[in-house]
Amino acid sequence: MKPLLKKAMQRSAPPNVKYVDRFTAAEREAREDGRELWGGENK
Repeated sequence: MKPLLKKAMQRSAPPNVKYVDRFTAAEREAREDGRELWGGENK
């Protein structure tokens, strides 16, 4: 691996997944209830 790329990867932050389960559950519930973010219809 090239030194510049390796250094850049060391500085990158890990993904923030603290609330991923909550968001996934809320998205699933909204889809099941037919709710859309902008009030559109399911396609």
